[in-house]
Amino acid sequence: KEIHKKIGEAIEELYPERREEFYEMLAYHYCKSNSINKAIYYSKLSALKAVNSYSHWGAYKFYKEVYNALRLKPDSLENKREKYEILLSMLTPLAMLGLPDKSLWTIEKRIELAKDIGDGELISQSYISIATYFTHRGKNDMAIQYTESAFREAKKSQHIELMVQSACTLCVAYNSIGEPSKICAIIPEVISLIEKKKKTFDFFSYPMLPFSLLTAFCGLAMEKLGNVKTGEEFLQKGFNNAQKTDDPIGLASIECIFGIFFSQKGDFKSAKKHLEPGIKLAKKINYTWLEAFCWCCLGYVNVMDGNIKIGKNYAQKGLKLHLESGIEMSLTHSYYLSGMVCYETGDWEAALNYWENALTISQKNNEKENQGRILFEIGRVTNKIKPEFKNKAHDYIVKGIKILKELELKPFLAQAHLALGNFYLDNSETQKAVNNLQTAESLFQEIGMFFWLDSTVVPKA
Repeated sequence: KEIHKKIGEAIEELYPERREEFYEMLAYHYCKSNSINKAIYYSKLSALKAVNSYSHWGAYKFYKEVYNALRLKPDSLENKREKYEILLSMLTPLAMLGLPDKSLWTIEKRIELAKDIGDGELISQSYISIATYFTHRGKNDMAIQYTESAFREAKKSQHIELMVQSACTLCVAYNSIGEPSKICAIIPEVISLIEKKKKTFDFFSYPMLPFSLLTAFCGLAMEKLGNVKTGEEFLQKGFNNAQKTDDPIGLASIECIFGIFFSQKGDFKSAKKHLEPGIKLAKKINYTWLEAFCWCCLGYVNVMDGNIKIGKNYAQKGLKLHLESGIEMSLTHSYYLSGMVCYETGDWEAALNYWENALTISQKNNEKENQGRILFEIGRVTNKIKPEFKNKAHDYIVKGIKILKELELKPFLAQAHLALGNFYLDNSETQKAVNNLQTAESLFQEIGMFFWLDSTVVPKA
């Protein structure tokens, strides 16, 4: 231990002007010595250096060294608070890694420390973090259970930071299970509060700018409910806000959300304009899960825009990267998009396989929107490759329509009626086909999704 201490002191003495280059080495040697305060000091600096270079595992490792050094100090109230803050600092790098399994101990320890300290705010903040962990594991119902109560309590006490943190987690969870109406019911109020308090550039102890994220998710939710124009205005507001500050995590996320928005609208060229920089930025900051999901989206968008070979390659790359990340959040959608790429390029057997995988995950995680969308797609492809199972194909489409109707998801409901109309055409039930195609046409017209309008025209006999 004494040797490590002397090496550390020698480095400090030899390179006083270049000390930043040696933070990691100094942290290593002082952590091996009895110089606890210097171990904490240089480990913190090494962690911040790793955060700034987007070395997420490196940041986690050095924050853990700080925590371990703090454990060697007397267990005072001040020490407990410092340990809590260091564990909280681990959240951003771990979130960028998709909150892997080893994240859970950091949150559980925060809850324990918060209770020892007797700080209700810290307890609530920790429960919001554990809910975020559950969203990454696909356990959205558990996430909502933790976060809705935290949001209600924060709203009652008008604690803006906890309101914002819980609102962000609720957005992710509601979006995952397909409850855009719940996003639209609570998030505009939070957005207005942030604007009223002039805190649109405040991070509220969150890894990205909440104002940008909340407005983006609200815009996407509005589109899903059929209010495309207002949804785009909300998304643009969030995008503009993210561009005005140093928030690469938030900007990459919003580029992705904007890409999804335009792809669902059928504006594939605009979708590409957001997904491509989103991928570039996600790659730069080592946000692997987001990069993977964007590749899947960009694959689908390219296929729909006529770039078939490129699109197939992008989708395959994205799904492979997503599976390697081990993150279940949005994995259903990556499988769904891979299925769409295969369907649109005539590989119907592969499409069915992807959609069956997607359906299994969506049912396990109670992702109702995804279930509705996947069911009608499975029915559509089953009718193509297994015409002898046309009754089963019909049932799949009808079940999908029922779910989407209950959730009031107009864009996807329109596409489901289009699928049912084409099913009836294939099976020579002309009047039923006309009825469903007219329903689809009416919905597409109402919400401004004009790309699919030509598909609703009944071919002449």
